[in-house]
Amino acid sequence: MRLQTFAVLYFSVTVHTHSDSPDTEYDSYEEELFTTPKAIATKRPTKKRPRNEVYSIKEFLDMNDTIWVYNSTEKGNVTCRVDVMEDLNPLYVNITRYTLSNGEISTFSAKAEFSYHPNLATTDDDYNEMKLESSGNNQPYETLIYMSADKACGVFYVNYHSEMYLLLGTWFELRIRNSSLAQGPDHMCSYLYQQYSSRQNTTYTYTPACQCISRHIKY
Repeated sequence: MRLQTFAVLYFSVTVHTHSDSPDTEYDSYEEELFTTPKAIATKRPTKKRPRNEVYSIKEFLDMNDTIWVYNSTEKGNVTCRVDVMEDLNPLYVNITRYTLSNGEISTFSAKAEFSYHPNLATTDDDYNEMKLESSGNNQPYETLIYMSADKACGVFYVNYHSEMYLLLGTWFELRIRNSSLAQGPDHMCSYLYQQYSSRQNTTYTYTPACQCISRHIKY
């Protein structure tokens, strides 16, 4: 259920919003959020809680199309970003990420391993996130929290799975296939991005000028 997902992510962002306070304690917030109090004895059968809908990260990634960041709340000087995928398989995909920042285009190539977000999926589900490998092992997890029915756009929660990394920040992104840029993201992608990111500021948005990166893409 999207309501449950929203509650988990809303709490995470709220904690980070107040993390600059010297009195903030990080040790117990995750336990308080995800630990259910002991049920009071009752003769009524308990209702089974609806599960979150889990979206397959593998289904969203398409080797035949590049994927752009359409909106993002990531702090920094990034203006545009696009991913090119290759060697997609059930466990990982190789990605080359092109970024335009401060007028310069940079590239980063890495294997992105698929996994499950511990609070938003189980091992019975499809993989719903990926993490790019790096020498410092400091890349965040990129969790797919919504995907349109035609798989043309998706909303991502970029996070670190641990309160130890709260100061590094978490953010949200709306990503879209290059072939869908002309019509833009569908209504639900845009709506859910706005809802999930409501406590953050959108720092950059795709514009046609971002296509200058396309001249540097190697397929």
